[in-house]
Amino acid sequence: MNNQDDEYEALVHLIRSKSDELSPTHRRIADRLLEDPQRTAFLSVKQAASLARANEATVVRFAQKLGFSGFLELRSVFQHRLNQHAHALSDVSQIESMRSRSEDAVATAAAISRDTIATTADNLDRKAWHSAAQMAATAPRIFTLGLRHSYAAAYLLTYLLAMSRDDVAALGTETGVKAEALRSLRPDDVVIVISTEPYARETITAARWVRERNTTIVALTDSDASPLASIADYCFVARTERTTILPSAVGLTFLAESFAAHVALVDPPATQKIAAIEGKLLASLHTHWTR
Repeated sequence: MNNQDDEYEALVHLIRSKSDELSPTHRRIADRLLEDPQRTAFLSVKQAASLARANEATVVRFAQKLGFSGFLELRSVFQHRLNQHAHALSDVSQIESMRSRSEDAVATAAAISRDTIATTADNLDRKAWHSAAQMAATAPRIFTLGLRHSYAAAYLLTYLLAMSRDDVAALGTETGVKAEALRSLRPDDVVIVISTEPYARETITAARWVRERNTTIVALTDSDASPLASIADYCFVARTERTTILPSAVGLTFLAESFAAHVALVDPPATQKIAAIEGKLLASLHTHWTR
């Protein structure tokens, strides 16, 4: 991790460690700043105050409570982080270096993918993982939500979960959140929310709605600093190493597949029964091609 990311992660840790000491207004300011780090890097103190429904003096006092001289010094942490990430995407020499290794691109991607999966697995809180899978397996209904670049992982998770249990549905489409599905949520349901940076605003807004309904949230994301981390009951982080200039989806896909598999193993007889019915149904519909 580079120094800029270290600085940002330290800020997130500091805010969370002081959560109980913060007033409701200060917590709201923290939530608005952290939900979109890229946007925060460009905010004026007036804009930050408007976003958090607070006055400018309160925003300044919030920054000072965290040890900064004022909002501008606090904002500089977000700017340094953004500059580092933008540099990684626009560094021509980096791209040229990748092109020079193009003949071995498959081996490079394979090595990164193996490391990504291993690191993601090593960092999982197994006790929390088991608890989340148990809750999902026994919940009346499971919903998934992932938009934009997280949509593929959410679709895969929905498909795999539906192979082992009933009442699994997606809250998101390729174009946005199904508002009518959100309305039907109950406290005993489980919602699995997937989002990685840059976080889709509609996903975070929907997750907050779910939180207000007291429905259990399982988050699959890319960092403990993700805005989902402070919303979810369970948060699992996938490493998102870059295979080229774009972040890899391997870690997120690994989490989705592994979670669906764990849910299926909670009650093997029930899983086998549903799988048998599914097999007969697909056969009767001639779903799969045969010779």
